[in-house]
Amino acid sequence: MSHLHWHRGDLGFVASSRGCPYDCIFCSNRITTGKRYRFRSNESIIATLKLLYEKYNRTFVLFLDDNFLVNKERVYDLIDMIMSEGLHHKMTFSFQARGDNVDRQLLSSLYSAGFKSVFFGLETASEALMKIVKKGETVQQCIHAVQLAREIGFHVSATFIFGLPTETHQDRLDAILLAKELMLDQVRFNNATPYPGTELYQIAKSQDRLKIYGVYENFLSVGTFIENPFSPIPFSYTPPGNTEAEIRNDILFAYLSFYWDFRKIKEILFKPKQGVGWFSAGSNWVAFLKKIPSLVLLFFLAGYKFFKMVLDILLQRNTQLPRRYLWRALTGRPITGSSGPIVNLTK
Repeated sequence: MSHLHWHRGDLGFVASSRGCPYDCIFCSNRITTGKRYRFRSNESIIATLKLLYEKYNRTFVLFLDDNFLVNKERVYDLIDMIMSEGLHHKMTFSFQARGDNVDRQLLSSLYSAGFKSVFFGLETASEALMKIVKKGETVQQCIHAVQLAREIGFHVSATFIFGLPTETHQDRLDAILLAKELMLDQVRFNNATPYPGTELYQIAKSQDRLKIYGVYENFLSVGTFIENPFSPIPFSYTPPGNTEAEIRNDILFAYLSFYWDFRKIKEILFKPKQGVGWFSAGSNWVAFLKKIPSLVLLFFLAGYKFFKMVLDILLQRNTQLPRRYLWRALTGRPITGSSGPIVNLTK
């Protein structure tokens, strides 16, 4: 397998379980893996971790489970086995979890066993939207989980979804404010995508707002950020009361508000192991120099998108964002939530 150039990165993957017992209307994973939760033996997982470390020199491993913590008994057993094998001294791990599945004891035990990064699907700052999407947990539970993880020392990442049914522009502003108030390390703002087989697909279809191009070519939840700005990918769903252009600008504004911070950009480029490790600017200056052409293209395309967004805000077209919010984002000042701060971080 040497022809695959495993030496170029340090990122391994493990799928230790399949299935999700929850009912989120937007989740496509449950369509492919089912609702019944089943998992591999911990002996098998340990063998895979050893293979990744001893044969492929992986020291950073991402657990791909939809929800790693569904069965806490097997997680505690895996923690014991990782520590007894000494893998927590050689490797670090990242995992995905729900806010209502964590507690201090579990997170502390995971952190001691080498799990240093956690990813939460926060989705929204609205309790009403949480019920509509059938998340089965509350915003406050998610807030508590993030605060607890940060307190213990985890690198905390999260996602929000813009364009959910009944969502308003103010709901999206509240999500941006929550992401900043929680002091998340990394965040991704997705557009709601009604994947076939999900309840959201049926909702979009019943509202006559389902758009399918080609073989579901526009079913891409991260399209706003990664697409070529000169060939945009149309949304597959836009909820009533919103326009695609407004949601796009809100997503870009969310990224600008959150990442307009040199420390965050530096961390993404030069400290990939503190996050989920998807991107690295190179482990040394030679590797970095080789990536400069790609980085230049990346920043040009992203810069063009943000330029268009700024122009829309200044001209007050395709957006509900007032001009003063742009100035607040660029100067690091908070925008205003629907009812003041979303969370009291002094608690």
